[in-house]
This record gives sequence, structure tokens and C-alpha cells, in this order.
Amino acid sequence: MPLKIEKYKPHWLEIWSKTISASSTESTEYTFSDDLQIVRLFIWETGGADLTNVSMTLRIEDEYITHDSIPAELFNTDRRDAYELNWRVTNGTKMYISITNNTSSSISVKVFAEITK
Repeated sequence: MPLKIEKYKPHWLEIWSKTISASSTESTEYTFSDDLQIVRLFIWETGGADLTNVSMTLRIEDEYITHDSIPAELFNTDRRDAYELNWRVTNGTKMYISITNNTSSSISVKVFAEITK
């Protein structure tokens, strides 16, 4: 189903929501259903836990955005401090995210994007 994002901007798109056990890795594949621009990407731990000991990798189609594992904390910030990415994706583009929980307890994360047309 194409996203209708014409009148009000920006829009928010949930990419993934998952509980990750201690010392484990979870991955997802997300397929975009419209041509759009990812302005910013956010990763939140829903219980407010620190993500400095949580790492991640990110790839869009065959392009590795993170060539190595990076701290998920880089995307755990408020909108004013978030990196402005402005990545263009087209209908059918796949995003691959892998998050490794290096802590001693489970975490619940949400990954979402600020998008525009």
C-alpha cells in the first residue's frame, strides 16, 4: 500500500519494533512501498535504557551504510540533534538492519524514520 504523504510534513514511519534478549542479535528487512526521502533515522529503547552498549549495522539494497558495527546510540537522539540523512529510496527498496544487544538484560527497541516525498 503506497503511503499518502502529501499535505502534512514530515511523516513518521515505523520500520521495526523488537525485544532483543541479552547478548543476542536480531535482524530485519524492511521494504519501502513508495518513493520517498528518509530525512532522519531514529532508534529508541522503549524503557529508556542506554544504547551505548548496543551495536548495529545498516544496509540499503547492496550499499552498506555502516561498513562495520556502530553504536546504536548514534541514532538514539532527539530530532534537533539527529543526523540529517536525506536518503532517497524508491518503491521496492529494501533496508536491512541488524541490532546486537551487548548488555546483560533484554532491551525493546523501535526503529523509525522521518520521511518526506
